[in-house]
Amino acid sequence: MPLSYTMIEVFSSQEARVEGQPLQDVIMKRVRELGSAGRCTVYTGSAALYENGEASAGRLEVLSHNMPLKIEIIIPSGSTENLVEQLASIVSDGIVSVRELNVVSHRADSRLIPRRMLVRDVMTGNPVTVTPEAEASDVLELLLNSPFNGVPVVDKKGFPLGIITQSDLIVRAGMPVRLGLLAEIESLQNGGAAGFVEKKTAGEVMSSPPICVDENIRLGSAVDIMLRSGLKRLPVTSSDGRVSGMLSRYDIIRSVNSESGSFKLLEGDGITAKPGCRVGDIMLKSQRTARPDTPVETVLRIMSEDAAQRVAVTDNNGHFLGLITDRSLIGVFSDRNSGIRRYFSKRGLQGSLSPDSALMGKRASDVMIKDAIVISPDETVETAVQTMASHSMKRIPVVDSVGFFRGMISRDDILRAALNN
Repeated sequence: MPLSYTMIEVFSSQEARVEGQPLQDVIMKRVRELGSAGRCTVYTGSAALYENGEASAGRLEVLSHNMPLKIEIIIPSGSTENLVEQLASIVSDGIVSVRELNVVSHRADSRLIPRRMLVRDVMTGNPVTVTPEAEASDVLELLLNSPFNGVPVVDKKGFPLGIITQSDLIVRAGMPVRLGLLAEIESLQNGGAAGFVEKKTAGEVMSSPPICVDENIRLGSAVDIMLRSGLKRLPVTSSDGRVSGMLSRYDIIRSVNSESGSFKLLEGDGITAKPGCRVGDIMLKSQRTARPDTPVETVLRIMSEDAAQRVAVTDNNGHFLGLITDRSLIGVFSDRNSGIRRYFSKRGLQGSLSPDSALMGKRASDVMIKDAIVISPDETVETAVQTMASHSMKRIPVVDSVGFFRGMISRDDILRAALNN
């Protein structure tokens, strides 16, 4: 998966100075002070033709001076704007250019992510926000039509007041099911989201005060905060305290080098993972499962009570048969649009079923994904990272060589392993 990087090129000459200092020395100092994971390379040419028509050459028979100078800086895109502004102010004789790069590998001393990687290099910038006066139904509508499951609540000046996640909507606004399932149901109907949440404002639903991280801290420190607080995403603030981004577990997972030869998820602050770490070493072994004949309503309750987003289906001997997700459950309702809103908004997961319910008679085997992506407990954690990133997965079933279901490995398991070794 390509990483978001920028190439900045400065074309000047050896005689260029900034307050008496050689231009290349000043630029390298600025890159170092920026604190981001940038790489700076200085090249000196053998011949040049400048804008004023002056020419220089490196041949011995020609007395030459003022040889051409090229400086290349490759830096995570999140740090580009700041550096470009600085370069534009100090390069008084030359050209500054900027272009995007598709970086598929960035290693530093065999590390997956360079030591100086900052939150701003990984976060999703310019996030969508809401004010505390927004209706909960509008927040739900926003999340249903977005790739994210949380939105910061800010005041009129952009300072963070709270955050609303799907858990907040379930606990404080009465949303009956997860966003993933509700989004699919909504796609089958023409109605709005108002019938699925109580009439409340964002200020009444949000978790407050929010746990935020500064965009300029090390990524490893932010992950530590994320795990200690048990949160999947954190609002990110700029130096003035306003919300400037969101950092999610997926932002971190997708930034991991997919071509690395050894798993060291996060470095910096002494955070590394033990070499040779295997999926079986860190996976969550205690997982509730369902049998092929388990009623779908029971599966829904398992997802709700255990906060699970995946339920493995196994036979009586523990062999893995398939996986049930929010999305796969939609098939239950594909031929019965009428009454879905009433079932979920009024009965929820705890309501009793009527004889004509769409769930009546449906079993786990009817809705499970039979060709689900799985991983062996003997695979490296790095392989799990690659699989999650390439398929945008949160959890992967762990199945051994003879087909037994051993557990699940999640994004949290991976981040926790990186911090604990």
